[in-house]
Amino acid sequence: MNSHRYIPSTPALSRVIRCIWQSGSEPGARIETIVPIGTIEIIFDFSEVRFIHALFQDRPCQLPKCFINGYNDIPIQVQWPTFQCFFGIEFHPLAIKKMLGIPPAEFANQAIDLTLVHPKFSSLWHQLAAQRTFEERVSIMTRWVADNMVHLDPQEQLLNDTMCQIRPAHLTIPELASALHYSPRHLARKIQDITGMNSEEFLHYKKFFYAVHLLHHSSLSLTTIAHESYFADQSHFIKTFRKFAGMTPGAYQKQKSPVLGHLFENVR
Repeated sequence: MNSHRYIPSTPALSRVIRCIWQSGSEPGARIETIVPIGTIEIIFDFSEVRFIHALFQDRPCQLPKCFINGYNDIPIQVQWPTFQCFFGIEFHPLAIKKMLGIPPAEFANQAIDLTLVHPKFSSLWHQLAAQRTFEERVSIMTRWVADNMVHLDPQEQLLNDTMCQIRPAHLTIPELASALHYSPRHLARKIQDITGMNSEEFLHYKKFFYAVHLLHHSSLSLTTIAHESYFADQSHFIKTFRKFAGMTPGAYQKQKSPVLGHLFENVR
């Protein structure tokens, strides 16, 4: 798989976007499963086929040519064509809300056609599609973000940083709210607005994502990973992992690919 990745180098951009990426290939794998990985992305599809088919758990859909996908808490299965090219921008959660004026939770567990949200995304898709290199597309996208720049106050930035950090804070909801200078009720509303989850579900989600990170990047035992991810015991670890990924941690460990959170089948 041919892939590229750009990390913003300026503070202004890095407060809005986490990274810009592109993947393109003639994949041997025809089916890809993507487990939840705690991201909000705008994705532009430059594949040759009209539609790419996907399953959000057991709900079928056709991926639009320009779509946004929010904080998923279920796995996605994608059926790839012979050739595919995706160009994606991973946004900080509060930044995307301010840019689009829509709570990010509205985009969870589905692929929303952005050209129906605002016609400017149709024009942006055509601009990006006309470019031949990843670097040219990054240049257009960073200019577009700069032209649509949003301001986050220090408290919002702190919440952004907390939501995006890989290792979860081993805190209760009241402790987390105090650290972020919110009341527990206000923090719960913020989390629900961004992710569609309640506060407790979000804390479990963060533990799950860190466990995925450790499964992917370490050779630790499942027992150690459960402990490092702050699960009460192995049973709770397996139950939570299965809830979000649709499989056990052991199954993920056996099937994992070089790409975090992505599993491939039917390799030819």
